[in-house]
Amino acid sequence: MTTLPRRASARLRAARLGLTALVACAASDDEGAVPVATGDPGADVVFNEFKAVDGLEWLEIGNKGTGAVDLGGYALADTDKTTKAPKLDAKMTFPDGTRIEPGGRLLVVTGRPVGLAVGPHPKEECAPPAEAECFYATFDVSASDGETVYLLTPASAIATATQYPKSLVVDGAAGQTACRLPDLTGDFAVCAATPGAVNAP
Repeated sequence: MTTLPRRASARLRAARLGLTALVACAASDDEGAVPVATGDPGADVVFNEFKAVDGLEWLEIGNKGTGAVDLGGYALADTDKTTKAPKLDAKMTFPDGTRIEPGGRLLVVTGRPVGLAVGPHPKEECAPPAEAECFYATFDVSASDGETVYLLTPASAIATATQYPKSLVVDGAAGQTACRLPDLTGDFAVCAATPGAVNAP
């Protein structure tokens, strides 16, 4: 067994203590960091609710997965009536840093005038009775046509798409929407409007 001289042994103990302190400091610094988004937008993000008739129109997307989803650079688009493909010249692109936590949702007010900022906008500038901030899109979703809406990757590939359920009889003037029941996972049904909140019959 080799025995280190006292000075060398002391230096080794000090180095070990310094390394331990450095690791502890790094762990402390990470406590305030934003967790890495591990969700898959194509698999986890769903179109969850539509208000596409009567008055102010909007849609809601939600995260049905178990990890946060980073939507920075992703976009929403309606359908080009000529090509039947996503209408790229009217797409709405989410700014960097846009995330949906597991079980969370994002509200997008549609049919807004060209030139307004995408957002996010405070809930007071969203669809009442919105419970959270929202984004603005210039396109509308046609309920009568059963229009398809798309979530596009930053390269404009289709991540996921959903067709508006035109068979549903929705009274928008009475505060009704088309939403998924159960929330985030079910088929579309007629619901009470819950912009930015859990869907309810």
